[in-house]
Amino acid sequence: MRSAVPVHSTALEPGSFADFLMFLEVALSPLEIPGRADLAGKNVVVIDVLRATSTIVQAIASGCRRVIPMDGIAEARRQAAESAAESVLLAGEWNGVRPAGFDLGNSPREFTTAAVSGRTIVMATTNGTRALHRVRDAHRILAGCFRNLTATAAAVAAAGRDALIVCSGQAGTPSLEDIACAGALARRIQGLAGPGCLVGDPVIVAQCVLDAQPSILAILRGSSHGRDLSRLGFDADLELCAEADATEIVAEMRDGAVVRAMPGQP
Repeated sequence: MRSAVPVHSTALEPGSFADFLMFLEVALSPLEIPGRADLAGKNVVVIDVLRATSTIVQAIASGCRRVIPMDGIAEARRQAAESAAESVLLAGEWNGVRPAGFDLGNSPREFTTAAVSGRTIVMATTNGTRALHRVRDAHRILAGCFRNLTATAAAVAAAGRDALIVCSGQAGTPSLEDIACAGALARRIQGLAGPGCLVGDPVIVAQCVLDAQPSILAILRGSSHGRDLSRLGFDADLELCAEADATEIVAEMRDGAVVRAMPGQP
């Protein structure tokens, strides 16, 4: 079946190990994230298609100053109180619903230029922001989704460093949409890095999941998380999150906050 995302792939040819530049892995759920020592030398991409990383990328595209991902709702409220001088917006969700007192939820459609330009956003979500916290010891951390797929792949491939794609999943379990996005991202990285990119079996699993679906939107609507969001009235979010390469932004976590990476940054 045709891939849901048209991508080019370069297979590793026999005898090419002498040209090996990077090893690319996928953690199909946060439970597979390695320990801090194993993360230290890796570039890590965290994916939460529905919806944290899609929303973070949208917020940065709309001109926010930075997004501070938090490990929970209480932590987010404390951080927002401590950062009050920055005119902070408190954003996020828990089990899909905006918590009481939060300025914004986790719908990327809320993060318009008028709403977030120049602002600092403190954000807590059920899965994605927590996954970003769990990989904080990595060499470099990127927030990826379908919307910034090629830009993120190019940043990873250009570094030539071992890389890990982390699927945020749902409540610690794998999710269809994150695994499919990981497969698409890995394939883009392979195509850009060439035969020097060696992949583990979970990468192949993720690509099989991607190839089994007719379109990105079908993946999102067919996933359990996507069905839950549709029931909550967020079907339009699925359409936005399904837009591949809608932006060329590379979203990078620096000093505890996700910001727009500048061209040429290592």
